Amino acid sequence: MFHNCSASTAVLSVAMFAATTCGADRETPAECLRRGDVAYKLGDFDTAIASYTDALRLDPTYAEAFHNRGAALHMQSKWAEAVRDYTEAIRLNPKYADAYMNRGRSKALPK
Repeated sequence: MFHNCSASTAVLSVAMFAATTCGADRETPAECLRRGDVAYKLGDFDTAIASYTDALRLDPTYAEAFHNRGAALHMQSKWAEAVRDYTEAIRLNPKYADAYMNRGRSKALPK
């Protein structure tokens, strides 16, 4: 996505991209999810969590948003919170294999 730019330019681009709060009339849960995914890939886990939370405000049944927020929480060593999000993703989509795997990884770490 940010092929020919410096890391600082990429981070600034994500910050500007994330500055618009999800949930405005024109934004969808999927757009919020994508915003979170970009922030996650750049290591901005606070922005990722906020974007996934925005997606969930728009669609509280969005299993992928719960899963991805769990992954960002895991990266912040918030394993119990990650387990809760993975569990909710599984409740919403019992066939979500990645959520089972990642929940197991978070459960295996110290509290």
